[in-house]
Amino acid sequence: MSYGDEWRGAGRTRDTATAVGRPAERPSQRPPPGITHGAPLDAGPGSRTRRRAKLQVRRVDPWSVMKFSLVFSIVLCVVLIVAVAILYFLLSSMGVFDSINATIGSFQVKSKPLFTAKGVIGVAMLIGLADIFLLTAVSTLGAFAYNLCADLVGGIEVTLAEH
Repeated sequence: MSYGDEWRGAGRTRDTATAVGRPAERPSQRPPPGITHGAPLDAGPGSRTRRRAKLQVRRVDPWSVMKFSLVFSIVLCVVLIVAVAILYFLLSSMGVFDSINATIGSFQVKSKPLFTAKGVIGVAMLIGLADIFLLTAVSTLGAFAYNLCADLVGGIEVTLAEH
């Protein structure tokens, strides 16, 4: 069998009839639609064959990149705020911030605590909001830059294979 004819056997399974005169049985699994070529990866005796397809990513939709990066950065912001709150309350229960505030208060005549839950979580929230804006903007600009570069050099080549 030549290289060009290998795709014809890629969809065959052990249930496919190979003998002449024997009625063909339905294969247990049909190949996915849209893939009509490729070389078998594992063609051992009695094993199912897998197909490969080489594709190029020529264009990335900036709108979908923006939506994905916005949702992803919002999730990262929530994770950051929760992690900072847990860390703050853990360190606060150990008395770390009380000793820091007492030390700083000994140098000043009129002092208010430097580290409070509202202040620490508020700063984490501001950093998270800035991250949402910056990550979304940079990802969207990156999609535009990728599309410009892909027009020049042809995109990224990816090889897909079936399980």
